[in-house]
Amino acid sequence: MHPIAQAVVAALDDAFPPVDGRWTRVPLWRPGLEGVVAMTGHAFVAVGDDVTDTRLDELGADGFGGAADARFTVALAGTGYLEVHDLLLARRAERTPAPQRCRGPTWPTTRAYVWLACSATTSPSTGRPTRRSAT
Repeated sequence: MHPIAQAVVAALDDAFPPVDGRWTRVPLWRPGLEGVVAMTGHAFVAVGDDVTDTRLDELGADGFGGAADARFTVALAGTGYLEVHDLLLARRAERTPAPQRCRGPTWPTTRAYVWLACSATTSPSTGRPTRRSAT
């Protein structure tokens, strides 16, 4: 399970990351998708290897709002695709069979598609290539 998903699942059990003002680098959720998930006092940053930890610090990454700051987000995105979500809701799925009328895909019981900031090499909405600057 991805480290961000682990943190979300742990939060469901009232086990939150430390309120230490730090950030943790985590792997990309999928190739080409970068993002930040900030919880109270701690942030998770999923960016490519072309962005160094030193650069993240220079841009102001921290767990007290720096990693969710618009300037941080825009600097990471450069000229790439950018999308922002500012709320995460999570709950445990009931472990009952899906009703027969449900024809959609079968989803795992825990998923966390939450990115406060993302920059992709292709636009999810158009599928067209975008440029990402590693400023």
